[in-house]
Amino acid sequence: MPWQPLDLPSLRIGLLHALLTRTRPLDEVREFHGSLRWAEFLLERTDGLLRPADHVEMGRESIFDRLGDGVFSGVLYGNPDWGVARPGAHARRREVPVDTAHAMRLHAADFVSRCASEILAEDPDVVGFLPLLAYQLAFGITATVWAISMRTAQQLVAPSQLQGRVAGFTQAAPPATVPAGALTAGALAARLGNVPVLTGGATTALLAAACFWLPLRVSSPRRPESAAARSS
Repeated sequence: MPWQPLDLPSLRIGLLHALLTRTRPLDEVREFHGSLRWAEFLLERTDGLLRPADHVEMGRESIFDRLGDGVFSGVLYGNPDWGVARPGAHARRREVPVDTAHAMRLHAADFVSRCASEILAEDPDVVGFLPLLAYQLAFGITATVWAISMRTAQQLVAPSQLQGRVAGFTQAAPPATVPAGALTAGALAARLGNVPVLTGGATTALLAAACFWLPLRVSSPRRPESAAARSS
């Protein structure tokens, strides 16, 4: 994936590689890290104007604005002009700079063409891109539904005077637990195997999502008493 963090290995590629090596030890598994290739391609093509720091900002800092998706939208639909106006309208509405996204978009088609040529030049029997793409599609759908449901439940349950604090906590707490969860999952996978850990993670996610169907107790804000009512 083009926006995988540059300072962290891809967990999906690592799991897929380990699983294939274990189940098909006679086959040769080769990895293609599109995120590193994308950062190198931008650095080379723009003579250093688009640096790895710009890649990190687009993939990590702008994730909630979906600017990274817009960079490759023209390639996805086979139309260089498809979706060009949307980032501009979004930037005016949210006051988000999109100059970097526009600059990267100019090189997206050439990058995809080069990647396809390099992969097919090795004459592979199977390309694991489709399972990763299916995962990304499923994650994109479920993550969007999850975020909408979580924000709705948060606004219904949290008192109005605490909405800002609750929103700040929900933004800070989940990313802070990612390293601990990754280390724990890696240790469990080494001891129990990949399949039980992945199955347990999926079950936990489904149970957490089921909490949205639990009844919520919503309290209406108390109205201030009028001066006439206090005097009486």
